[in-house]
Amino acid sequence: MTYYNFIYMNNFFLNRYLYNPVVTMPLIYIPFFNFHAMPKNDFGGFKVYDFSNNKPAPEDKRETYTVKREEKPEEKFSGKKEKLTDEKKENEFLRKTKRIARQINCDYRDLLALMNSESGLRHTAVNKSSNATGLIQFTPQTARDLGTSVEELKNMTALEQLDYVKKYLEKYKKAAGFKSNEKLDAGDLYALVFLPARAKRDVLTDSSEKYYKPNAPALDLNKDGKITKTELAQRMNTHKVSDFVFFA
Repeated sequence: MTYYNFIYMNNFFLNRYLYNPVVTMPLIYIPFFNFHAMPKNDFGGFKVYDFSNNKPAPEDKRETYTVKREEKPEEKFSGKKEKLTDEKKENEFLRKTKRIARQINCDYRDLLALMNSESGLRHTAVNKSSNATGLIQFTPQTARDLGTSVEELKNMTALEQLDYVKKYLEKYKKAAGFKSNEKLDAGDLYALVFLPARAKRDVLTDSSEKYYKPNAPALDLNKDGKITKTELAQRMNTHKVSDFVFFA
């Protein structure tokens, strides 16, 4: 807007509304709201209204409650064996394995690896060709020597079958010429299951014997025609089991 137009517009409004007594300036109506006339609540604030029915909102009359915790009576041992859950069975299996390892003087991790290598830690595992059964693959003849059978072993729980694992290892550790307090390493432990009568040898079998061929794919790791305790220990290391498996 130029300066002249601005002067013209000012003169227009002054002539129309200020100097003309007939034409009045339009009024802008601003409603007045008297806040002091609104009802107050007990704390000096305004009451809240529900405009749907034009009534004050109901006051908050919520009640408070005190929750009393029930005290369980002290449990007493009834003398009966508790039926173990799966989780407790797994924990007890690990504890019992550790106890057996201490008794035969070996590392419990090696004992777990032995059972894992032989059966995948499945107490019902059966070799279809030899009918070997259980955690360390008891043969029918071995089972009879221990006073049981492969059928009975298969129907046992894993915890029950551990007793026969202990019985086997104690018997053949002595038969192989180990002293009762002699420490068994991983190779010794596996040799007691593979060829117990030769468990103190370094070379357990070779390609000229009948024991070699069916076991060579898994145990002759360097393919030199011999199976040694060193190779048995190497296999054990690949079948180590974490303790956390038993707490899953």
